[in-house]
Amino acid sequence: MTVETADSDPPVLAFGEEDLLFDWRFYAPNSAARHWDLAPDGQRFLMITSGEAEVGGSGRAEINVVLDWFEELKARVPIP
Repeated sequence: MTVETADSDPPVLAFGEEDLLFDWRFYAPNSAARHWDLAPDGQRFLMITSGEAEVGGSGRAEINVVLDWFEELKARVPIP
């Protein structure tokens, strides 16, 4: 989608037609939570998808959870 602005009084904000970003079905359980996010640099997009949405339809039902990662980080990168 294109977004255009005009410095006028009052300022104008105009939106163009929508663009399809992903041809995937995303994971959206019955909640108001957002299941996607953008990286702070705006260059990456993270989205939780259903396993069926992956290429070939053979998604893995797996998630890796790292506990106490901060302790491991402190051990690997000591703060002076």
